Amino acid sequence: MLAPVLTSLCLISRAPTSNNISQGRLFLVALCIPMLGLLPLVKLNASALCIFCMFLNVVFALHGRHYFWAALYCILPVASLCIAWISCGQSLSDIPAYIVNSQYIISGYTEAMALQNSIALPLLFLAGCGVLGAGLLLSSSVSKHLRLTILMLVVAYLFVALKAGFVREDDGHTTLSGIALLMISLLSWPFVQSFKGLGSVCAGCLAGMVVIGASKYIVPATIPGDVYREIVNFYSGLKVRILSPERYAIDVKNRMEQIASTSGFPRLEGSTDVYSAGQVALISSGVEWKPRPIFQSYSAYTPELIEKNARHLQGAGGAKNIVFAVEPIDGRLPSLEDGESWPIIYSQYTLSGFSGKYTILARNNDLPTTPSLLERRVVKLGERFAIPEFEGQTYMTAEINPSFFGRVRAAIFKPAQLKVRLVLGNGQTREYRVVSGMTKTKFLISPLVETTSEFADLFGGHELLTSKKVVSAEFLSATPNDESWSDHVELKFFGLKANVDESASKILGVTMLEPATNISERTCVGWIDSLNGAEPKPEVIKPHGYLQLAGWNSITTDGFPKGVENVVLLSSGNQTLAGNAKPFDRPDLEEHFNASSMAKSGFSTIIDVRGLSGRFKLGLGIKENGEIARCPQYSYDIEL
Repeated sequence: MLAPVLTSLCLISRAPTSNNISQGRLFLVALCIPMLGLLPLVKLNASALCIFCMFLNVVFALHGRHYFWAALYCILPVASLCIAWISCGQSLSDIPAYIVNSQYIISGYTEAMALQNSIALPLLFLAGCGVLGAGLLLSSSVSKHLRLTILMLVVAYLFVALKAGFVREDDGHTTLSGIALLMISLLSWPFVQSFKGLGSVCAGCLAGMVVIGASKYIVPATIPGDVYREIVNFYSGLKVRILSPERYAIDVKNRMEQIASTSGFPRLEGSTDVYSAGQVALISSGVEWKPRPIFQSYSAYTPELIEKNARHLQGAGGAKNIVFAVEPIDGRLPSLEDGESWPIIYSQYTLSGFSGKYTILARNNDLPTTPSLLERRVVKLGERFAIPEFEGQTYMTAEINPSFFGRVRAAIFKPAQLKVRLVLGNGQTREYRVVSGMTKTKFLISPLVETTSEFADLFGGHELLTSKKVVSAEFLSATPNDESWSDHVELKFFGLKANVDESASKILGVTMLEPATNISERTCVGWIDSLNGAEPKPEVIKPHGYLQLAGWNSITTDGFPKGVENVVLLSSGNQTLAGNAKPFDRPDLEEHFNASSMAKSGFSTIIDVRGLSGRFKLGLGIKENGEIARCPQYSYDIEL
């Protein structure tokens, strides 16, 4: 982003008492001017800085009565943009659509992608900017008008650097801001040639270096080696592209095959899309990719973008297969990402299996089922509200708007984050980040879906997630006493009774219990992590229709023996019922116990208990060679 600024500084830094600009300098600027057309194609939000610098360049050329060069400075950026666009196989007629449609991405970015970290580094950056700006303003080496022009240029560049580095404030991004402040401070020295000016330049450089150092993204000792590798890589890549273009194609093919062999992505027949991300794995697998307009769900963060994806999925453009994984970023409520598409998926797709971390869905011939309006309500930010009772999936929208202060804060820096606090029927509380643009379209609020397996469970009916039913919620600012958001929140609730896929139970591994006899006892090691969505407690558990268990169990921590299975046991009096616990890979156990087979000791299973009534004892056991042994340390009271 420094390239546009360099072109303007090259013109501005002529002798301040002369209106003449040398032909050599004009030509040098002309060589750099095409960058002003290329940068908007790399990142459209750099276009404002490019247009501002292009305007300054034209003004300075006209001021020196270099009319030919002024015209050239207008034509070259536009020409470079068009040439680059065509060389990528695009049509010139699509440029307006690119600019218009990109506004939705740009407008929602600040809130959706912001990370809230310490304010110390942004304040240090601003302090360095302030001292540098004061040095430029008070400089006597150039005229007043020139000082103001340079100051505007520096402020525009540093504002872009502030937003680039501190909206999504992580090590890599904050490094950008530090480098920007360091470079612009060094470039400002010719305009502040005085002892005081030297102090302002040094202060700017120092602040920039501290920001770079604090980010820990760049280690000074490795800089020479990093620069050397960049130069070597650039030279090697250029050499291959020019002298051996066929090698590039071979390298790409080999890399794709390597990704395909390790990604575990399924090979499916027909058009396929992947949610929420994972496009590299899909493309490398060789299947036909039919992406939605915003093809990574975390980037659909405004109502317009979310609705585009939903309309695409609902119409003829929807893919024949969907490979789905729940993988929200930045602690977001999982159902927010492409949330408007979830009702369409549950009504127009059926569960066909699992592959690695993904759920595999196939399109059916059913008409889409539209969620019906249940209730409208107005609440205040921070006010808890009840979720309407509904026998099915409950969706909602929330109209949360920034206050005037919040709009100003977002424009200058970034807004305060929003959160939602959920209370489940079992008394547990969950807290997630939400994005105001994403809450304006429908998203699933109950039952709470947190994992890919839970997303798949809903194809077998909402009863499979009764334990994750949400009874109340509240939206609030992550910053106490914050005035960034309006107190007035409009809510709408919708109900969806999706068609239950009868074959889903088999695919989901719903276990039916059968009578068991001659049960012995043996010592086991393991843990039940969750029982119907919560950590097991001594009090009586009252499930509705299904029992959901997740955890691990083994005879020994040295490894999980081959031919051994985990089973779930329900006992009442002299009767014992048993069912196989569906295996679930646990690589964390493999790492913890340093035994590869321990990953097989995990289980995550659903037990059908709809036909049972009375008081039971829930436990786990081991099945080996058809014989069942009870693990006595597991014992929980269940009332059906």
